[in-house]
Amino acid sequence: MSQSPNPAAPQQVATLLALAAELLRAGQPADAIAPLHDAALLQPSNPIIQHDLGLACLEVGRIPDAIAALQRAVARNPSYSDAYFRLGIALEKLGNIGGAIVAYDRGSGPALWSAHWAIATRRSAVSAVRRQAEVRPASAALARRGRY
Repeated sequence: MSQSPNPAAPQQVATLLALAAELLRAGQPADAIAPLHDAALLQPSNPIIQHDLGLACLEVGRIPDAIAALQRAVARNPSYSDAYFRLGIALEKLGNIGGAIVAYDRGSGPALWSAHWAIATRRSAVSAVRRQAEVRPASAALARRGRY
């Protein structure tokens, strides 16, 4: 048995998306998640709604929820480069660098290369901070003894 389309759904979705947009403009991404989720339930095959839901979740630190929504977005539109880019960011936040690179690679455009550069820069910065942390205690100890 096929489910008949809900004639009120397009208007409901438009209302929910307008509310979510207003909340996002007001700097309230956590409050925008509920209307975006409801819109996604009404139009589950809409990759833009899935992307926006993922983006709102990403902004408030709900990384697993962001990943799930962004994966739905790219499953529904495999050429959605911005969704791949955001998915890469979310995967990176979980420490899944390999998955992040795969997501960045599946996207296209300038965002792809800036993402690779960002990961390389962060890795380099983390290494530099670790090296500095290893050197600093020795330097501090030598300074206290008057040797440095």
